[in-house]
Amino acid sequence: MVVAAGRDPITIKIFAATMPIIGRTVEEAQAKYEKAKAAISIKGGMAKFSSYTNIDLAQWPIYGPGVPVRG
Repeated sequence: MVVAAGRDPITIKIFAATMPIIGRTVEEAQAKYEKAKAAISIKGGMAKFSSYTNIDLAQWPIYGPGVPVRG
């Protein structure tokens, strides 16, 4: 697809888990961030990732040895 658009595939970069949050002011952006943070669901994110990759992440523990703890 990128070649058909005239791009060199080597120059394509993918930034996983990037979600820019912007606002007209820092306060507005911060409020949007807090709203988004409150809506985060680890299991929901795992389900979405699984649907994109066809890898069932439910077979591994969310927390455990070697798994970073979300703070």
